[in-house]
Amino acid sequence: MGPNITTVDIYKPALDKFKDRVALFAPYLSTCSVEKRITIFNVFILPLFSYIIPFFIVPHDEVYLPVRSLCRKHIIPYAGGGF
Repeated sequence: MGPNITTVDIYKPALDKFKDRVALFAPYLSTCSVEKRITIFNVFILPLFSYIIPFFIVPHDEVYLPVRSLCRKHIIPYAGGGF
């Protein structure tokens, strides 16, 4: 911690790892049902943030929106355009 550290800096390693895991699971996710995609995200991908969230507010534009976008793209059928 320090005077020049922001919440974006704190979330950056978790966000980078999140993006890497999404890329790793992406080929498999495209063949799964929606229910299985949700389970994969809830068990293997989104918990990366569970250690940080109780202590720091999630930066909306820099973290929340990209995470939400990737989740929607890979969970909702037709690259996020279904339903």
